[in-house]
Amino acid sequence: LLRRARADVLAMHAPPATRVRLMNLIAEGLRGFGQTAEYDDIVTRALGESAALGADHPDVLKAGYLKANALMQQGKPAEATVRLEELMPRLERRVAADPLTFARALRLAADIRMTDGKYRDAENAAQKAVEATERYLGPTHAETAAALRTLGEVLSQDDQAQPTHALEVSARALERTLQA
Repeated sequence: LLRRARADVLAMHAPPATRVRLMNLIAEGLRGFGQTAEYDDIVTRALGESAALGADHPDVLKAGYLKANALMQQGKPAEATVRLEELMPRLERRVAADPLTFARALRLAADIRMTDGKYRDAENAAQKAVEATERYLGPTHAETAAALRTLGEVLSQDDQAQPTHALEVSARALERTLQA
């Protein structure tokens, strides 16, 4: 269904905002099924068509996050980091309008930094994701639980972190996951 939707959207004559939004939705679905190459292709196309919308358009920002995620899935953390560093200030300015993409981008940044062994930076990004989701989405939202899981993972990987703190955060993450 996603492949057919992809073909339909690519053949569709519609305004760029509609096409980019639909491409983002298809990309998220393809990502969920692990179709990395197709996922990257549709996100790249969305970004190519997004120029008419402006750099701070919500769907352009989402496509930028999805592209960073695709780069990470392809084993290109340095390229994903560059994309995120360019994107984060724009996402932060619009956090109230789209806290979900902001938090997901922060969690991706935390994952990249954790992979690089930069646990303090990873912890800061994950903590910021927790704060944003709690504030804008609420304590029982699924993304808040995901942000807490990311923070718990960072703390459990970091030799300098207190194990009891990592356990507390992980227990909170489990509680929030069950609530969500």
